[in-house]
Amino acid sequence: MVKKDPEIEDKYPKDFNIILEAVREHRASTGKPKSTVAKIIFDADRTPKNTGRALKRSYDYNKKMYPKLSHEEILKEVANHIYRKFGPKGYGRDLFFKETREIHKKVFDKICKEIEQDNLKEVEKLINLTTD
Repeated sequence: MVKKDPEIEDKYPKDFNIILEAVREHRASTGKPKSTVAKIIFDADRTPKNTGRALKRSYDYNKKMYPKLSHEEILKEVANHIYRKFGPKGYGRDLFFKETREIHKKVFDKICKEIEQDNLKEVEKLINLTTD
């Protein structure tokens, strides 16, 4: 897709091949990008602007894929997913840059603590505050 995008190639003629390779590395989803540009893309892709957006995205996905689940069952699945991915040992915290790790800490530590205490009201509150 990027390779066929003339706008990107026109705007970044010197860096086009670097961008293309970074996207390829990221797209491979190996978790082991080599170039700095690919590492930036990798970290950026795992870093939502806020917890609510990540929760809402997970909630909407579960609601669509599992329409027979109740609201509370979906909230539990969302909480479990977010915790598995962004909790203290979650694979979503395997990042390359200190700055990104700090953002993750700020964004996810509070909600993970609420999830550990089985506080689904906080999860629900963050989902309801998020607008896309």
